[in-house]
Amino acid sequence: MPKRKQDIWNEKVGYISKSYKVYKNIADDFATVCTNNHSTQSGELLKFMKHYIHEFERRNGGMKIKEKYGRNDQNSTTLETLVNKKISEITDKDIAEEVKNISDHIYKLDRGQKYSDLLEYNKRFETRGDLTQYLTQGAEEIVNYVKQRMITQFAIFILVQRLELMPLYPRGNSNVEVNIEHKGGNSLFDFYFDLFPYDTFLIIKSESLLDTEVQK
Repeated sequence: MPKRKQDIWNEKVGYISKSYKVYKNIADDFATVCTNNHSTQSGELLKFMKHYIHEFERRNGGMKIKEKYGRNDQNSTTLETLVNKKISEITDKDIAEEVKNISDHIYKLDRGQKYSDLLEYNKRFETRGDLTQYLTQGAEEIVNYVKQRMITQFAIFILVQRLELMPLYPRGNSNVEVNIEHKGGNSLFDFYFDLFPYDTFLIIKSESLLDTEVQK
């Protein structure tokens, strides 16, 4: 008996059926919420599974990167290696310079105003060549972008310690969807950051003002 086109596609992409035993009331409530939210149960379960996997992996290593729809993890592994190496090369001087840049910006604003460090939901990069070749050559634009994001995080933490910023609102997201356009089309990767858990801060007192008051 010939296979259905759907079955052929399922085999090709590794799409399988799985069954789990759960309590009926939980399953019913889940189905109702999915219906009300206009989402599919399988889609929501997939999100949960991916989130659970990524959270576990993040606690057991550095930056985690996953290709969203690819079946070959080599690209993700290559990017992870490049990015984590770049992060490990961040120096005290890099952080000190970023502290000064942010602090200079804060001093131009009034106390009580807000400072935000929102994480992009989607970041686009482009190469005219082959994706694998681009990654093999270092993917410099991407790794420098991640390095700067981490430097900013370290700097903000120092500014909070110095009582220049006060955390206000929890971070909306801790991952960025990176879209790499290449000659073969485009590939999407999820970058999972270990970040300061806040992305909006209240500007309070500056270090120099605190020193002046202490001297009094």
